[in-house]
Formats: sequence, structure tokens, C-alpha cells
Amino acid sequence: MQPAVSRISSIDLFRYLTVSFALFSHTLLFLKSDAFSGGDVILGLKSITRTATPALMILFGVMAEIVYLRRYRSDPDRAAQGMISRAIICYICYVALVVLALVFGHVRGGQAIRATLLVAPSPYANIFKIYTFLLPITLLLVQLRARTGLLGPWVVVAGIWLLDWIVLDHLPAPPVFAHFAGFLFGIGTSWGPSILHSLTLVVMGMTLGAAFFSPSRLTEKAEMHAARLWLGMATGLSLLLLGTKLGWFGLHGVLLRIADITQWRGDNDIGYYAYGLLSALGLLFLARSICIIAPQWVVTPLARIGGATLAYFFIGNALLLILPSLDWLPFWGKASFTVAFLVFCGGATLIWDQLRKAFPVLQTPVRVAQQMTGLLLGHRKSRTLSNP
Repeated sequence: MQPAVSRISSIDLFRYLTVSFALFSHTLLFLKSDAFSGGDVILGLKSITRTATPALMILFGVMAEIVYLRRYRSDPDRAAQGMISRAIICYICYVALVVLALVFGHVRGGQAIRATLLVAPSPYANIFKIYTFLLPITLLLVQLRARTGLLGPWVVVAGIWLLDWIVLDHLPAPPVFAHFAGFLFGIGTSWGPSILHSLTLVVMGMTLGAAFFSPSRLTEKAEMHAARLWLGMATGLSLLLLGTKLGWFGLHGVLLRIADITQWRGDNDIGYYAYGLLSALGLLFLARSICIIAPQWVVTPLARIGGATLAYFFIGNALLLILPSLDWLPFWGKASFTVAFLVFCGGATLIWDQLRKAFPVLQTPVRVAQQMTGLLLGHRKSRTLSNP
């Protein structure tokens, strides 16, 4: 069993790496360096950037397991308040990014209105929209997880893919609200991962959290061992699926289908989700290796940024919307900008973390979200929650 400090550092480093990959991917899009053509080496590099979205979904599941499940077991109302208030905060962040996209000319007024109403996409903002939907839905998964262990959530996953195979994969995208149908249910090929299919990644994350980040209490050791069994089966099935895909399409074909978001991702192909689990395990291994090998002066600031990933991701995407186009830069200029940009976003996150502690007024949106949640749940007073 990992010591508590080491376990927390590993979690926060995993969070840091996951969000950094997402920002790296968005930075490539900003620099117009995200084409998926090229040889296997180039496609392989592009495929690495595609780990960002599934890894974020799996990270979401990890936090549901290690934060919200624990809250639910001790105080169900507090867990519900935490998840719903977090959903409201994500929606506020999403709307703020939509407004920035409108102000700086990335979208027109009509699309901005539709995006605010959640029926259209907006650049660099959609992960916040996904979280806005996933948080309340995951509350139901957390309740099921508390009552049935991991069996219940994995039965839900099996049901999702059975429904996909029998019904969803055969339905055409509707002429009206095609984006919404794709966003929620994966109908058509316009959106991936859909909210419904994303629950696969969330359950994978919950399993990962239970397997590697369980507390040291003896009462939860059996649960940890069961989670590792579930994770082993999911990993084995993912390897089998990707191995089969390699046999069908070859290495180049598989890399192309991962790199091109209109293929496996847009079609909500199960290969995308298998790849997502394996890539998240790779990131977790990298986080643990950094924790062991790197000096504390490196681990500490990265872990602190990882403890404030919502701010880190919001700051990075807001800056990408504000900055002028830099696609004219040569290759080395783009590479230097990408490194400097990620370092700057990390530094800005550390500064924000200190400012919000020194000036409580900066926490007003969080308190408003908690008060709104208290009203929605019928509580007279909302309780202040820690930042997960």
C-alpha cells in the first residue's frame, strides 16, 4: 500500500499530466499543427495527443471514486452537493470560454447562443460542457457503486455497448439537433466521445482509482484487490480488441483511425475506448515514475498544479482564445511556444492558487454555485466544500 503522501502526489501528478496532454493537444490545434497525414512515426505522435480526451474522462472517474464515493459513504447529501455545484462551476467556465470565443471572433453570435444552450460546440470549451453533463449522471453511478461495488457500474457499461450494437450504431443522425444527438448518445459520426459512451471511461477511471489509490484502511483492502481484478480484465480485453484491430487494419490503419478524430472517436468505436484505458495506464505509470525518480523541487510544484486542474485547464484554453494566430511560426518556433505556453499556464495556475487563498472574494463563483446547489437540493444552508 502506498503511503498517503506518495499516493496523493501520484494522483496530483496524474492529474497534471492528463490536463497537460489536453492543453498540448489544444495548442497544436491553435498552431494548426494537428494534421493527421504522414508516416507511421508522425501518426504515432499524433496518436499520443489523442490520449488527452479519454484520459480526462478516466481522470474524472478516478476523482469520482477517491473523492465523491468517499463523501457519499459518509454523507450522501454532501456528495450530491459537491458534484452538482461542480457541474455548475464547469458550466460557468464553459460559458466564459464561449463568450471569449465570441469576443475574439472564433464563433458568430448565433453559434455562441446555441453553444450556451448546449446544442452547438465551441472551440476549446467542450470538455467543460461534457463535465457539466457527466457530473450529475456520475452521481447515479457513485450511488450504484456504493451499493453494488464495481459490478453495477460494469453492468451499465455492458448495457451501453449492447445498446450501441443493437440500436445506436444503426440510427442516422437526425436533421434537427444532430450535434445534440451525437453529443448525448453518439448517434451519427459528428461527436465523440458521447456522454453515454463516456460512461465507459468514467467506470474505467473509478476502477483505476479503487485499484491504485485506495486508502490504507484494512477494511478497503478487499475492495482494492477486487478493483485490480476488474482492471486486469478490462486491460486484457482492451489489449485483445486493439490486437484484433491491428490484425484487421495494420499499424498504419490503427494509428490513422486514432489520429483522425472523425474516425474511431467520431464514430464512438470501441477501439477508441480500449486505447483510452491503455493510454491512461501509461500516464499513470509515468506519474508514478516521476514521483519516485524526480527530486522534490520538481514534484511539488507539478503536484500543486495537478491539485488545481480546473483552473489550469481554464487558463490555458482562455489564453488560446485570446492570443492572435501564430500558425506562421516555423517548426522550432511552434515547439518553443508550446513549451513556454505550458510552463506559463502552470505558473499562472500556481499564482491563482495563492491569490484565491489570500483573497476569499475570488471564490465567489464557487460559493454561488454551492448556494445554488443547496437551493436545488432543498438545503437551507450549503456547506463549503474542498476543491477535489
